[in-house]
Amino acid sequence: WALFNQQGSSWVLQAKALQLSGVLPFGIELSPETLLVLNPIFVTVLVPLTRGIFERWRRWFGAAPPASTARMFVGMLLASLAFLCSSALQSVVEAGPAGSVSVLWQVPQIFLITLAEVLVSVESLNFFYSR
Repeated sequence: WALFNQQGSSWVLQAKALQLSGVLPFGIELSPETLLVLNPIFVTVLVPLTRGIFERWRRWFGAAPPASTARMFVGMLLASLAFLCSSALQSVVEAGPAGSVSVLWQVPQIFLITLAEVLVSVESLNFFYSR
């Protein structure tokens, strides 16, 4: 989870190099750390959503839902994908003029790391407390 905590440091520094003004309506200005508020919002939405998906898995797909360890594995893959997105965004930022890339391009990496957090943290707690 050392990488997960980079949201509050490296990703905020990345946001400082992105376009923060003019990306939202009504002239609302964003500060570099503003997008961090998406994490708790995404967690609040994703926990019941993923729980519902796995509870209905057998009905929808006709097979047993993935084991907790498989869900945690997928979560780690999604965390890796989030950092690949971050790396790609940083490459675009460094290749162009300062402030030319919208800060909203950080939303996919924040969503992916939050989904990874839900799949790894929630599932690992479920796995270890059910044993």
